[in-house]
Amino acid sequence: MSSYIQDHPAEFGGSYLDEQTHTLHVLTVGGATSLKAQKSLSDLAIRSTATTARSESAGPEWTLSTQAARYSMATLQETRDRVSEAFAREAGNNLTIWYADPRTDTVHIGLNKVKPRLVKLASEDFGDRVTVAQEEQHKTMDKRTKVDGPVSYSHRTPELRDTGVTKSGTAASTPTRLLDSVPYAGGDRIVSTQTIDGVQYIVECTVNFDFVTSSGSPAMGTAGHCGPTGLSWRQGYYDESAQTIHYTGTMGSAYTRIWGNGKSDAELLNDTGNPDGFWPQVYTTSTALENVGSVSPVSVGQKICADGSFTLQSCYGMVTATNVCENVNDDGTIVKVCNLDVAEGVGGTLVQSGDSGGPVYTSGTPHHPLGIISAGTADGLTLDFADMGSVDISLNAYPESSS
Repeated sequence: MSSYIQDHPAEFGGSYLDEQTHTLHVLTVGGATSLKAQKSLSDLAIRSTATTARSESAGPEWTLSTQAARYSMATLQETRDRVSEAFAREAGNNLTIWYADPRTDTVHIGLNKVKPRLVKLASEDFGDRVTVAQEEQHKTMDKRTKVDGPVSYSHRTPELRDTGVTKSGTAASTPTRLLDSVPYAGGDRIVSTQTIDGVQYIVECTVNFDFVTSSGSPAMGTAGHCGPTGLSWRQGYYDESAQTIHYTGTMGSAYTRIWGNGKSDAELLNDTGNPDGFWPQVYTTSTALENVGSVSPVSVGQKICADGSFTLQSCYGMVTATNVCENVNDDGTIVKVCNLDVAEGVGGTLVQSGDSGGPVYTSGTPHHPLGIISAGTADGLTLDFADMGSVDISLNAYPESSS
């Protein structure tokens, strides 16, 4: 349903889900009220698969509700793109977020400080097609630890996941997402040493899914802001108190990346230094793995699970915006990032530093990939994630299904 609506932006004003009433609200404009369009909508199954992305177990019936919209998605997307130009230059870093909101039939403009001059400018340029509100700037969710002295390394190798054969080295007691078996799975923590602006840091992030690439080469995903291409990542974690990196081996080297300049936030690691490759499952606890399904589109109102290696699985998320552009704070540098989706934590936190690159997926099993953890608010209640549909196209790769 959401894919059909997205493919007809001139006829629809968007759509959003209401989980409490199991209603899919579709905003119609112009040609969408035609009998042909109405029939196309009614022919599409409205089930819980709209939110659980084709879950194996059938859920309750969903009700379709159509409403008239003033503006089409095409009009609002054009307005959003115009916000990225002259208004963005005028607002500078005070502009935090902007996106088309189907619930208000406007483009939402978030400002760190709502200044009368900018409100007046938005009204003059866009009229009632925009809504201006205060919204704090979000920050990237990698974990950077500054180090002044030498760092020790402790190599620990658990059993092979598929054969049970123990390799040489000091064995980790039980494979976890901190010290994992090979082949490595989604949700693992990764660690690297990086020199940033002349300062040495230990950087920790999370990987998301085993990817299928156009070349057939194995790859594992993480966030683009975690580090540059050519950087090698270990699977493991940093013990700050002992200034020691505990690791099981090399996860891989970053070889392709999208980050900023109006693009999304994703990166793929190859298997350089990792002869055992990657595993098409994701960690959902410290030790438990679950299967991965096919990629699913993201809808406003949808429930989601975020799964960083610090927060672990958190299924408190509710999508509040899709196809978002933001000026994200990357450790003091403001970066324009687009093709993000936003979720709010309803009853719990979603993200913290170190979760960057982790998987975002549907609840239920198998978990259908939705995106990659990118940024969020300091309190962890708001999550920004790179939309997997956009990532697939940009990287010419997609998460491998477990089945």
